[in-house]
Order: sequence, then structure tokens, then C-alpha cells
Amino acid sequence: ARLLARARKVRDEFSDAGKMAEALGYLLRQRKPLRRFLEHGGLPLDNNACERSIRPIAVGRPNWHFAGSIRGGEAAAVIYTLIKCCKLADAHMVDDLADVLERARDHPHEKLDELEPAAWANLFAEQRQKNVLKRDAALSA
Repeated sequence: ARLLARARKVRDEFSDAGKMAEALGYLLRQRKPLRRFLEHGGLPLDNNACERSIRPIAVGRPNWHFAGSIRGGEAAAVIYTLIKCCKLADAHMVDDLADVLERARDHPHEKLDELEPAAWANLFAEQRQKNVLKRDAALSA
């Protein structure tokens, strides 16, 4: 509260065209989010984590013109979502995602939540690891 009161008081001492006036104006316009942050210490001060997570999507956006169709675009969105979920669950991207995609073909529709990364890790990770070891042994033979 004292910071905002001080900012209001000194704001008029600076030219409207100056950088300090611009910074103080920004501070005063952001008082609600600032108070929320100060009252709830667990909130992040910025959204950099979110920005970093969506950057690959934004960078890939020009290529989406070449998805081929609406259905192709929807399929790409599903794959992006699966990849992001794997990253969030700290799953092995290639092997775990391949296993989920293979299981999805025959998995009961009402139990699809079992293929979400966290649930999948509890139910199928051990079996997937055995399959990976078999595959690696066959490749090296």
C-alpha cells in the first residue's frame, strides 16, 4: 500500500513523455495483480513458464497451413496435446507415447483415462519397459 501511495505521489513529478512516468503508470495500472501476488506468495510473478510451454506451438503455426485438412489439423492438435502431457508427466517421449498409441487402438473407450500419462505410468510402465528391453535385444542381435 505504501509503495502504491508513493508511486501516486511522485508520478506527477515526471514528464508524461518520460520513461519514469511510464513505469509508474504501469505500476499503478497493475495494482490489482500486484496485490494478489503479494497476498498469495505461491503465485508466480510472471507467466514465463506458460510462455515457454506454448512457444513451440507458436513457432509451428505457419506450418499448420499444410495440415492438409481440418481433420489433419485436429490430429496434429491431439499429438501436440499428447506430447505436452508426456513432458508434464516426465514420461519417455518416444517409447511411452508409442506404447499409448498402440494401446489406444484396442483400449475400451470408457477406460481411456487409463492412458493419460500419470495413470498410464501406474498401470503399464513396467510392461512397456519389458517390451523396450525385448526390442533393444532384438535390434542388437
